[in-house]
Amino acid sequence: MKRIGSGLAVAAACLLAGAVRAETAPAPVIGPGSYGQQLVAQLTAKHPDVRAMTLYITLPGGSGPEAIASSNAANGNPPPPAAAQALAAWRPHFAYDAAGRQLTAQVPMLDMSHKKAGVMTLVLTGKSRAALEREAVAIRDQLARRTSYAANLVQAAVDDPNIPVDSYAQYIVDDELAKHRDLMILAIHATTPKNSDPEILSSNIGRIGKKADDDDMRVVRDGKTNLEVNKGLMRYEVELPLNDSAGQRIGALGVVFELTAHTNQKARHAEAIRIRDEIARRIPTPAKLVEPYTAPGSAQPLALLHRSDLPGYDGDFDHLFADTGENKLFVAAEDHGTVEVFNLKTGEHLKTLTTFKTPHAFFLVPGTHRLIVTDNSGPRIIDDRTYQMLGKIDLAPGADTEYYDASTGHLFIVSGGDDVNLKNCWLNEIDPTTGKVLRQLEFDSDHVEAVQAEQQGERMFINVADKNEVDIVDKRTLKVTGHWPIAGAATNLAMALDEQDHRLFIVTRKPTALFVLNTDNGRTVATLDAPAVNDGVYFDAVRKRLYVPGAVGEVGVYQEIDPDHYREIARVPSAPGGKSELFAPQLDELFVAISPHYNTPPTGAVLWYKVEPATSRLASH
Repeated sequence: MKRIGSGLAVAAACLLAGAVRAETAPAPVIGPGSYGQQLVAQLTAKHPDVRAMTLYITLPGGSGPEAIASSNAANGNPPPPAAAQALAAWRPHFAYDAAGRQLTAQVPMLDMSHKKAGVMTLVLTGKSRAALEREAVAIRDQLARRTSYAANLVQAAVDDPNIPVDSYAQYIVDDELAKHRDLMILAIHATTPKNSDPEILSSNIGRIGKKADDDDMRVVRDGKTNLEVNKGLMRYEVELPLNDSAGQRIGALGVVFELTAHTNQKARHAEAIRIRDEIARRIPTPAKLVEPYTAPGSAQPLALLHRSDLPGYDGDFDHLFADTGENKLFVAAEDHGTVEVFNLKTGEHLKTLTTFKTPHAFFLVPGTHRLIVTDNSGPRIIDDRTYQMLGKIDLAPGADTEYYDASTGHLFIVSGGDDVNLKNCWLNEIDPTTGKVLRQLEFDSDHVEAVQAEQQGERMFINVADKNEVDIVDKRTLKVTGHWPIAGAATNLAMALDEQDHRLFIVTRKPTALFVLNTDNGRTVATLDAPAVNDGVYFDAVRKRLYVPGAVGEVGVYQEIDPDHYREIARVPSAPGGKSELFAPQLDELFVAISPHYNTPPTGAVLWYKVEPATSRLASH
């Protein structure tokens, strides 16, 4: 390891400090793709009471604090006045709404050396003032435990897609840190079956995927311990060769302790060896380290099964479709003008279909192999086995959203709109077996989005995004019979329906929120914070859950307590750009498409999640 400097302007070249020399340091990463944003996602998932969280630091060369990571797309903004005052006074500032049981907190941040790092704003709900104030300070302390120094927060997050955020290696690091509270930093640096060169697999300061430098390689190659006294950051650093449980050398372990005038370096070295040997006994093989892992008793509602990458793809994804009969997953790569096909069980990329202009959504006609794919140039019908073009449906340009109403056996497709330079949109009622357009309903709107329909009733619900309202359509007459405004929000794109409990779920982007409407009268009965830049929502009728993906790199999971009350139970990490999803109830799986322009370097991908059963603990809340 190389010696480290101190302060934000001096970035260090040690794997443990997590930076390189200032003159070669990469540009700060703000928001999606940053280590700070990853921490925000993890902390909000761990603390369901948190409704909003933003981190502010002063960047090198900056004139003052700015938002560098946020759960509500506040990146780049200066802190609010109360946060600036809390930072200047260096003490927390709390404001409590007793009626709403909501705490707004402005809490100065520390790094792991207890140095000033910035200020954090939080909105927490659902408990007493004292309980929420304690939770806000606890979140600050958990953040400090994972912050080497302030600039650590604007480094790139996971660099290697082969290393899951919830890996077994990360579980070991977290568990050892909990058992050894005097540790500052712990990092596992090892090879894996997919990476023959050692890299950081897990740590409490990010930098996942960082390759070994020459000093690291000497520890791995020669099996000799490297010791460093870092006076700049006041840390004593030990890097030791790491074996698996069979005694085979697989990499190195970095261990860092606080350095004071009273530090007994020999005792610290001996403690590092004991920790290293304890970890080695927990590693059956290097491959185990990069497997997804959930600690006993702490199961997430979504468990990552697989990731399929699409190198070279550079645009947004839209809808996904699980064709269980043919064991295929279809993904609309709208900005690429392609449909990407994957093996539904293995995740293997099977084919790229190039006969489209801007594909959006899919519907498989029941009992056939006729797959209807909406496209800006018009819906196209292909064979889901051979991909042969079977025909087209004649509609106005801009065919996008499609919804199959099983109660009538008719398919509804939205066309027109601003994307194709039209001032109006149309809801087209189609016989999917013949492709014949039966009726059309014109909207004085250039942005009509999601559609849902009652199966025991005669109503359809449609998001009219440019008017910030839900329109109600009578299926018998295909006429608009009502308008429900979405108060206090705009750009309502996604929609789901719980017909049994008479609840309609709407997700908006400005602000990012999940609205619950009573379909008896259109009134909003609940509003919850949602992951930023979202493009979907699915209702899980069996578990009474909702899944909302966000391009910030997380999936919000919400549990129904009763039809008027809902609770966010997790923010499950996905990846920056993960704003489109598909829930396949027949498989108990959730698929999230990762749009690559949110990533550095750009990489498109699809994540496979197993949906875990609801627990009695959650059901009791």
